Amino acid sequence: MDMVTMNIIDSTLVSICREMGVTMMKTAYSTIFNEGMDFTCGLGNTNGEMIGVAEFNPSQIGGMPLVLKTTAEEIPHDSIAEGDVIVTNDPYRGGMHTPEHSFIKPVFVDGVLYGYAVAIGHVAEVGGMVPGGFAGEATEIFHEGLRVPPVKIRKAGEDVDEVWKLLLANVRTPRNNYGDFRAMISAVDVGAARLRAVIEKYGAEQFTRTVTDLMDYSETRMRAEIGDIEDGKYSFEDYMEDDGIEAKPYKIHVDVHVQGGEVVVDYSASDSQAKGPINAVLSVAWSSAYNAILHLTDPSIPKNSGCFRPIKIVAPGGTLVNADYPATCVGGNTETHIRIAYTIIGAMAKCVPERAFATDAGTHSNFLFGALDPRHGEYVVCYDFTCAAWGGRPFADGNEAETVFIPEDGRGALCISSQIGCTMTCGFCHTGTQLLVRDLTAGEIAGQVMVARDAYGEWPSPKDERLLSNIVLMGMGEPLFNYDNVAKAVKIIMDGEGIAISKRRITLSTSGVVPRIRQCGRELGVNLAVSLHAVNDGLRDELVPINRKYPLAELLRACREYPGSNNARRITFEYLMLKGVNDSEAEARQLAHLVKGIPAKFNLIQFNPWPGAPYEGSSTAVIKRFAAILNDAGYSAPIRAPRGRDIMAACGQLRSESQRPRLSRHKKRLEAGIEDDFHHRGA
Repeated sequence: MDMVTMNIIDSTLVSICREMGVTMMKTAYSTIFNEGMDFTCGLGNTNGEMIGVAEFNPSQIGGMPLVLKTTAEEIPHDSIAEGDVIVTNDPYRGGMHTPEHSFIKPVFVDGVLYGYAVAIGHVAEVGGMVPGGFAGEATEIFHEGLRVPPVKIRKAGEDVDEVWKLLLANVRTPRNNYGDFRAMISAVDVGAARLRAVIEKYGAEQFTRTVTDLMDYSETRMRAEIGDIEDGKYSFEDYMEDDGIEAKPYKIHVDVHVQGGEVVVDYSASDSQAKGPINAVLSVAWSSAYNAILHLTDPSIPKNSGCFRPIKIVAPGGTLVNADYPATCVGGNTETHIRIAYTIIGAMAKCVPERAFATDAGTHSNFLFGALDPRHGEYVVCYDFTCAAWGGRPFADGNEAETVFIPEDGRGALCISSQIGCTMTCGFCHTGTQLLVRDLTAGEIAGQVMVARDAYGEWPSPKDERLLSNIVLMGMGEPLFNYDNVAKAVKIIMDGEGIAISKRRITLSTSGVVPRIRQCGRELGVNLAVSLHAVNDGLRDELVPINRKYPLAELLRACREYPGSNNARRITFEYLMLKGVNDSEAEARQLAHLVKGIPAKFNLIQFNPWPGAPYEGSSTAVIKRFAAILNDAGYSAPIRAPRGRDIMAACGQLRSESQRPRLSRHKKRLEAGIEDDFHHRGA
């Protein structure tokens, strides 16, 4: 086994699959491909084994070998010619559900067949009784759209017009489907060309031998991983709440047998197949098991059929996880697959708790609708799926912090959080009603910026002018109470080799943690904002309780000494306008006097209400008079326009549902014999 060559070829195969995926994204008509990335791309050999795959949709990886094997049974190798492309979507011929279309192209070198390029993608519209094929009322496969057995959509490089006509005549959106099919054909064209070049470079004999070694190596690595798990039987069960037809739950039961470097996933105790569209088929039973175990083992193991060899699956026909024809099964890969995978992870949480993780919402929340567009007489179909957050796991607890993007003309500010919850208990702030759960790590703080830039098409770098132009640490939490992580994150954000946002475009807001203010100025040099909100200690003690520890005199002294502050880089004093509390004209004059000698500006904030808030906002007229007094005293005092009130994302409204675990709850669970926190039903 030549490890160097093997690793080079493995990396090359994965790179080819990634290029196939990028081709699909760039050429597809539908957002389910170019934004949702609901597809996977891989390479196979003539034995139907997957030899390489990219990191796209993991639910489709495990089904690829079965698709290749069943396709070869109906279209034997000796009937395949160079330039052919095969398409199939039949769940009862190795497919996963009717929307999942597989495009397969053979790879020939000097007239000899060596393998296949494969693209599997979820096509948004497949005909059937409802737009998108997800019929909640379906009771048989025929309700779900056109089933396509393995057929050639191209022969010797030429389109088979009859097949194209048949496929496009049975869907509501033929133009979109045409574009998406062309994208998938382009992907397998790229994959076949690249794989042919690799075989020609290394020679057929060395390539074949190295790929065989690669799969053996993956098998050895996976057996070693499983061998480190204590032998035993690990069981778990979960339920699909109902099937949309009958109001009863359907049980998914798994017994995971670990022994001697092998795993047997046995679904035998699962319920019989349902009448409604939640049934899984065999490829889903396979793929769910592979999906779960790949998530629990070393991610550096090469992903190919070799790593699947130590994993055996027992899935009796006629059950929820392996339904018999002609059962309806469109929801099996989208909904039931997730529940099956998490059930397996639930079982294995008992033997590898340090690797297992809790469930997410367990649904893709599929919402589909369609209509005839009167503007051009074409049918339109919308397919929206909304995934929920990840569950807790040993290295990330599943808690939620909030990040808000505030758009302006041609630019925008990103308000990021430093903690989950807050210790400040400021009475006017919704976050203050949520107890501190924990500090965010430096990675989680910087990650908010990376996710936002990615969402706005600015990652890894903006194409034109930067839309996300400013960062404000004004989200959940007190940044200076998590200074070490905040400082590390800010340095990454500012680093020219990192996110590369200038310190002049970063503002840190504090309620007044005086000792850290000076340190922040020395070490980071970012802009400083102070949540002031009152002109005397008595009122500020009430509004901002940390004032009792660091009163106004100490806070303002720290501001006067803040390194780098000058008339070009003024300190921002945030002042929330509360009706009858702090909004008098006398207080405006006191405020101007209070900050005398500090390079200062003010940010007057309209109060944003939240459920149970004890305050009301000042009127616009009062705020304008207050601002005018500050302006006359020589200070800039813009009135911040309320943004995001409709989604509870405005200043002072942020709050997540995360809570610090209560000891009493944990004790009760232990008394009830519940030893793990994997599922949270009824909690």
